[in-house]
Amino acid sequence: YLYEGEWNDTKTSWSSMTNAKFIFDGNLMTGENKVMWGTVSGQNMRVYAYAPYINSQNLAQQVTGAPKLSFTPETDVTEQVDLIGASAVVSVAESKGKSIALGFRHALTGIKFRAGFACTVKSVMISGVYGSGVYSIGEG
Repeated sequence: YLYEGEWNDTKTSWSSMTNAKFIFDGNLMTGENKVMWGTVSGQNMRVYAYAPYINSQNLAQQVTGAPKLSFTPETDVTEQVDLIGASAVVSVAESKGKSIALGFRHALTGIKFRAGFACTVKSVMISGVYGSGVYSIGEG
């Protein structure tokens, strides 16, 4: 999102990079397509990112606020992924030609049960767990 002044959730989106795919090489994230923006003094940019890449049908269509992602984990635990998200605010003029640091946070919690000795577990109950939801990208 590109904006001037103070941020609030009614800012209009700047959609030149909506759901753009980036590849992480172990050191640096690089986009499949380069995106250029001007260096207007006083403009800021709010960057949102998530991983892994999810097709756009799960990205809520909206024009204001943090992007939202509809997510349902796979039922097979071996196919489940770790969903992470980040956001950052940078000055457009000051960030020209520089990398943008993103502090990713986990959106999901995995639970594994293991007994440290030979025993029979008759039941385990977990309550308040959702099977799907909407994640506001960048929120912890």
